[in-house]
Amino acid sequence: MSQIGTSSAQTVCCPQCGSAARRLYFTSSYPTHLKCPGGLVHQIECPSCDYLLVSCAVNGQVVEAYAEGISTYHHSAHPPRPSGQPPLKMAQSSSHHLE
Repeated sequence: MSQIGTSSAQTVCCPQCGSAARRLYFTSSYPTHLKCPGGLVHQIECPSCDYLLVSCAVNGQVVEAYAEGISTYHHSAHPPRPSGQPPLKMAQSSSHHLE
């Protein structure tokens, strides 16, 4: 990962396991980090449970994330619905009253 500019670090509690984790603030030229204005990102990494969260420091948008046991599904990996197509309808639940 290319880091440019000033960086800073602090110790925080891991949101996954509660152990000591490291939060880094830096500017980056890594291609996926360029979605953030100025490449300003912050990263939380935990050596105890392998948690990783990289998000935009300006708007909070998640750029990259990993935590063991959490699905790797990401909406950007699936094509969007054609415009004008309504979303799928929720299934109707049937209510049965016992008498």
